[in-house]
Amino acid sequence: MTIETVVEATQKGVQGYAHLANEIHETDSLVRQIKAAMAEQQAGSAQITDALHGMNDSTTEVQKASQEMNADSRVIMSEVGNLQNETLVMRQGMDEMSESAARIARTGSELSEISQVMEDSIVEISRQVDQFQG
Repeated sequence: MTIETVVEATQKGVQGYAHLANEIHETDSLVRQIKAAMAEQQAGSAQITDALHGMNDSTTEVQKASQEMNADSRVIMSEVGNLQNETLVMRQGMDEMSESAARIARTGSELSEISQVMEDSIVEISRQVDQFQG
């Protein structure tokens, strides 16, 4: 082996190492780009997760509000039922009062008739007493 061969082999080795260093540098650059992309994806995933938590919280609030409205509707329906029952009771009471008023009116008429009969009887008794006296 001659010096020229050794120099030539050394130059080829240096060139090979330079090429290898360039490949390592390009690989390192790609790794950094991948890491940056992964960091962006992680940040995007965190934002999506936060948004999903917000949506979940909103859905829970809507569900609670819906349950409260449902409970309030049940209370209102119950009160409407109570009001209907009270209205029916009042109507029955009014009907009973109307019947009682009609009975009182009939009784008043009957008492008036009886009073007239008694007055007529008193007049007749008085007339007959006057006949006996005279």
